[in-house]
Formats: sequence, C-alpha cells, structure tokens
Amino acid sequence: MRRVNYKIDDYMEYSCKECKEYLESIPGILTVDVKEEGFYSTYDITYDENKKSYQTIYWEICSFYGIPYEYNVLSFDYHVDNAKSFSIDLSGLCCEICYRDIIEEIYQTKGIVAMNDCLDLINNDDNSIIKLNIKYDDKIITKEEIKELENKIRSTYC
Repeated sequence: MRRVNYKIDDYMEYSCKECKEYLESIPGILTVDVKEEGFYSTYDITYDENKKSYQTIYWEICSFYGIPYEYNVLSFDYHVDNAKSFSIDLSGLCCEICYRDIIEEIYQTKGIVAMNDCLDLINNDDNSIIKLNIKYDDKIITKEEIKELENKIRSTYC
C-alpha cells in the first residue's frame, strides 16, 4: 500500500466530490480524500502499488477533468522513505508563467519525489524570496543531476 498527495489547479467544471467518487471506483485505489481550497484542490490517495502507480493516478485525475497533464500540479508528494531534501530560494520571479515552468520542470524530473506547496515569501530588504522545498530519491537521481536541475531552474525564469 502506497500514498500520494497532489495539489492541482482548480478550474474544473466538475466538483471534487464527483472526482473522488470516480477515483474510488478504480481498482487499485483504496482511499481518496479531496479538499477544495480556494483556487486549487488537494488529493490524498492511498493505492495498491501492484495495481496502480502515482503517475496513472494523476492521469486519471486529469482525464476526469479533461485537463492537460502539464502545468496543473502545484505540489506533490509520493511519500518515498529515506528521501533526501534540498531547497531552492528564488527571487525576482516576474510572473506566474515562470513559476509554473519551474514547477513543471521539477515535477517532470525523474527521481524528484516531493515538492511542497508552501511558497514561503521571505521578506529580505524589500526582496521577496520563494523557497521551494524538494525531496529526491538518491537511488534514482544523483547530487550532480540535482545541481544541474537547480541551475536549469535558476536560468528558466525571467
């Protein structure tokens, strides 16, 4: 039994209750807790990893709502044991598109197993810094690849 959490942009025409019922009807998905929180919804799902994967669960959510697979995840956690942590402090983001590009880059990186939804705005001499807390599986991604990801993220935004 495994667990996954997603925070997904909420511009859907269906309610979270309908999505919860749909997900619970899928073999391999054991429990679903969905909360609507303003402009996004959070999903806490327990599943049988022999029948479903966290990727297919996300695809099921997107398919239900009829939304693209890209640019809808705001945070995620695959609850991997012994994951290593690091954070990236970003300053000077000018728009939501830059932020969404960064989130998508992190989400699509193999070996990244969590990124929090807590975008702590730290006031530092009139500059706002967004702190991204990220977890990774060091059996899948190396420290060198993490450094490359961090450099790519820092060069992505305007």
